[in-house]
Amino acid sequence: MSLKTVYNKNKNKKYKRNKSSKINYKIKLILFTCIFILLAITSININSNYKCKDLDYAIKKYTTSGVFNQYKLYSMDNYEIKFSDSTYAIIEVTGIENKAPYKSVKYNLHLKKNSKGTWKVKEYNPRS
Repeated sequence: MSLKTVYNKNKNKKYKRNKSSKINYKIKLILFTCIFILLAITSININSNYKCKDLDYAIKKYTTSGVFNQYKLYSMDNYEIKFSDSTYAIIEVTGIENKAPYKSVKYNLHLKKNSKGTWKVKEYNPRS
């Protein structure tokens, strides 16, 4: 075995170690990013749930946000609380629809307080 062959074998081993360390680095980076995103979403969700203990905030949140909310409003002009006790509330909401032709609509929004003290939507009743 010549000196040149031994040198080539060591060079190949070194290359393989570098390649595997690059793969490990990429895996760690992807894992760290996923964990960071998951923690960010969780903290946002916890903060939002905490704020939904206030009825005014819950009304604004549930009428103007949400990806799958089919009754989502572009802007809420006015709301009037028709009935409210400690666990149930009926609210009449007036605002501009989020879909074209952007007409003005009215909804009756039924909210119920859960065991954690946050307001959740029971149902929407379109009035117009």
